Amino acid sequence: MAGAASMLTGGIGGTKFSSIQGLSVTAITVKDESQPKDEEPHFINKIEYGNLTLTRGVTPDITAFTIWCTQIFTQFAKSQTNPLDLASKGTSSFASKALGGMTAKVKNLVITLMNEKGIPIMAWAVKEAVPISWSFNGFDAMTPKVLMEEIVLKHKGFEVIPIVGADLI
Repeated sequence: MAGAASMLTGGIGGTKFSSIQGLSVTAITVKDESQPKDEEPHFINKIEYGNLTLTRGVTPDITAFTIWCTQIFTQFAKSQTNPLDLASKGTSSFASKALGGMTAKVKNLVITLMNEKGIPIMAWAVKEAVPISWSFNGFDAMTPKVLMEEIVLKHKGFEVIPIVGADLI
């Protein structure tokens, strides 16, 4: 199925990606050792979600999504002031900066899979996502390659959002 994926940030206009990988969930189980060996039931101990890897060709478009990513990495870089400098100046933010930097602003996102006509056919609501990596594949003016960017998000889960009528498309 040809198409694209669109990312909505807090209900604000989408950023399109050619590839989204890692939309996965895994149940970590433990054995119930109190049961006989021939009846070893497993119980879910923990749920783990894969990191999302978003890939697209670089565009000059500025979207709410790319602004959010830029703010996360820029604010963190600015927060990396020497804690001793802050303490000597008597700033009130000394404790938070000395104890591990900033807390990233998480966002709830919607991933939409669209068909070749741009019509949504499936969607996922992603909970409390935050960018943890942003990279570009490299520049080479001597080759006709498209410059690609890759953004990796950590999140706390997702739910499938039904799209009414998608089966009729």
